Amino acid sequence: MCIEVIVNKPFPTKQGLKIALEIARYELSSEQIDRIDSFINLLDNSFKRFELTTTSLLLYDLKECVNIFKKSQSIQWVREDFVNEVLIFENFTH
Repeated sequence: MCIEVIVNKPFPTKQGLKIALEIARYELSSEQIDRIDSFINLLDNSFKRFELTTTSLLLYDLKECVNIFKKSQSIQWVREDFVNEVLIFENFTH
């Protein structure tokens, strides 16, 4: 199943996901890490809205990564705009 994802601010999303993935990588499978990393590499360093179609599997991986990130103490030290953009992935349905 394909799902359309809209990223309103690619730069903070990219940076936030990089941090979240670093924290979550020890609890994710190598396949999940690869999928999330590939998604991160699609994002550019702009603040222009970005739309793409992706799989429900990637969205599941992103949600799991975000959940792990949310439970970490590190989330308190990350820029608020990075955190806010990452937390958006919690709301996607798959």
